[in-house]
Amino acid sequence: MLYTKNSLLTTTKSMINQQINRTVKGLHLAIVWLIGITLALVPLLFSAQSVFAGMIFAKTMLFWGIVTLLVVLYCVLIYLDQNYTPKLSTVGWLFIGLILVLLLSTITSVQPYTSFWGTVDRADGLMSWLYYFAFFVVTLGTVKTKKDWRVVINLSMLGVLLVVISSLYFFGVNIAHPPISRVEGTLGNPVFLGGYLAMALPLMLAYMLTIKHASTMKLLLKSTLVLGSIALLLTFSRGAWLAGVVASIVIAVYYLKQRQKPFFHISKKTIVTTSIAVVILLLGLLSFNQQFTSLWQTKVASSQSLTYRLHIWGVGLESIKEKPLLGWGLENFKIAFDQNFRQPTETKLIPFGETHADRAHNEYIDMATAGGAMVLIVYLLLMLGALVIGIKKLPSLKDSESRLLTIGFIGSLLAYLIFAITAFHLIVNFLWVLFALAWINNLDNSAGSPSVSKLLSKTLSVVIIIIMAVSSYFTIANPVLAVNQAQYGSIQFVNGKVDESLASFKRALEHKSFATNTIRAQMAVLAINTSVVNNQELSSNNFHEYLNDSIKDSFITEPLNSHYHLLFGIYNGKFAQFNPSTAKLADYHFRRCAELSPNRGEVYLWWTKMYNSIGDKTRAEIKLEQAMRLAPTNEITTAFAGFFYMLNGDTDKGTLMLQKTREIEPITPLNSMGGLNGLINGLGTTEEIQQIKVLYANLSD
Repeated sequence: MLYTKNSLLTTTKSMINQQINRTVKGLHLAIVWLIGITLALVPLLFSAQSVFAGMIFAKTMLFWGIVTLLVVLYCVLIYLDQNYTPKLSTVGWLFIGLILVLLLSTITSVQPYTSFWGTVDRADGLMSWLYYFAFFVVTLGTVKTKKDWRVVINLSMLGVLLVVISSLYFFGVNIAHPPISRVEGTLGNPVFLGGYLAMALPLMLAYMLTIKHASTMKLLLKSTLVLGSIALLLTFSRGAWLAGVVASIVIAVYYLKQRQKPFFHISKKTIVTTSIAVVILLLGLLSFNQQFTSLWQTKVASSQSLTYRLHIWGVGLESIKEKPLLGWGLENFKIAFDQNFRQPTETKLIPFGETHADRAHNEYIDMATAGGAMVLIVYLLLMLGALVIGIKKLPSLKDSESRLLTIGFIGSLLAYLIFAITAFHLIVNFLWVLFALAWINNLDNSAGSPSVSKLLSKTLSVVIIIIMAVSSYFTIANPVLAVNQAQYGSIQFVNGKVDESLASFKRALEHKSFATNTIRAQMAVLAINTSVVNNQELSSNNFHEYLNDSIKDSFITEPLNSHYHLLFGIYNGKFAQFNPSTAKLADYHFRRCAELSPNRGEVYLWWTKMYNSIGDKTRAEIKLEQAMRLAPTNEITTAFAGFFYMLNGDTDKGTLMLQKTREIEPITPLNSMGGLNGLINGLGTTEEIQQIKVLYANLSD
């Protein structure tokens, strides 16, 4: 009887263990596939219907959502099998160090709320870095065997192919039908696409070289390399070009060193075919397409954008000097920029569009501005340390597949470090960095799991699952619901349904998500640009009253945001002639903007327009003179001054300002000067403004 009972217990335990093993294998496989799907899907996500939030917000919410699921599944996996506990090497511990110094910088930030959550447009607050780290940990804890890495790389490379195809398809890229503009595809910006491809293609090249025999996957990889190279070319991103070329050369050099046979003996046909295709495409477009030639001249041959970047870098360096240890906090570069911005006196002034910089367009200056020397040092130790570890481990790797993949990841990481000199990281390109860091972490023999008991490991797993489940409402569901309501409100407003729009915006703001301030700004933008609602009617309705009542709440969490003050000043200035109280509000917001960004001439032009609209010509002229003092050779300033003086009866002075505008911009027509139409609309009647435009067109050079 006792024997039968023990036998039954043994059999039951065996069945339970078998079931647990099957569950563990299934969970592990699901996580590995989900990691690959993340790398493929996040860059590919595209929302053509978005009228409010940009693509980065949608991609970020998708990434945060998938990572939440990954963490929950991973904790269940560790609960069942502690063998999957992550093993941290030097790379992993440096990543933890970076998170800690970023946390410290967030605590001391000039705007801690923004630094913690990030912004809707960039989503680069501490919260994003926590999700980055979570993705890194899950990857290094589950993607361990060659089979695991092949699954993830295959899925990610399929995503690259789809991104490239969609990019080329959307813009009709071929000889007969050239692109409308630079290729950007589902990433929303040519520079982002260029950086993404510069990091993906080197890894793809290395992975293709691991496949010895002809196969469907190898054919797909070759096709993607060719099409991806064309797409990279058509981004016209010089930084991405340099990054991709250097990384590819590094891969070729290392590949040649570790092979027994000559490289060109095997791949000559592929290289020659690819090179000819790219050269023919480039020469064809240069020879037969005027638009392509224009893009080449303005985006590649021209030094104008580099001049603007150098100016922004200079302002960034000045900002670092003010807070050298812990910086201004994540997502606060625009605050530092506003306070330290200076117009150059020896050259043409920086356009107004370039004075609203929220990034330095240099990752290293960005990190130093955000977190001071502490963050920059740890960040560089992490990135350069991973690169050095990968290079040092190459000779000790026994099999060619591991060596080639290591070379590929080194190439991707190197491409990122070069690309970051003239750009900055976003979720769409930083995923490749996380992937490379996980691979290099697992290469390091020093990697080891934290020493914790089985009970503590299981307890931590349960606690983390609960935390992720609860926090997902605040980090993902709440902002998504708020932004969706704001989307509805925007569409309703554009269709003239102001009351319905207000109801939707109220529901959006009730969520109190990190998108709340951006939603209020969107309401103001809609009202500023509306052509479906009478201004006088809008100035006294519930939409206007509600927005002005809630505007002050934006400055509770972002008290130093000069852009919001400028925006709300423009908004209230539009209705100043109908409602004296809005004139006072506009004056307040313009004054605060001028205090926070004392050297920006743009605010004074809008201030001038507001005073002009209420008939206070004296104050209007004083503000215009201040704008001229700050931006005397800016074409928007001189053109606006020309219209202002002409419409106020000073024809000689107005003509002089228009002539000066023509001297500054001898080719660009008035309608192509960004922002000018918004400024001059309302200064006079439509007929009067059109007459001045005709006069300007007839001015001789």
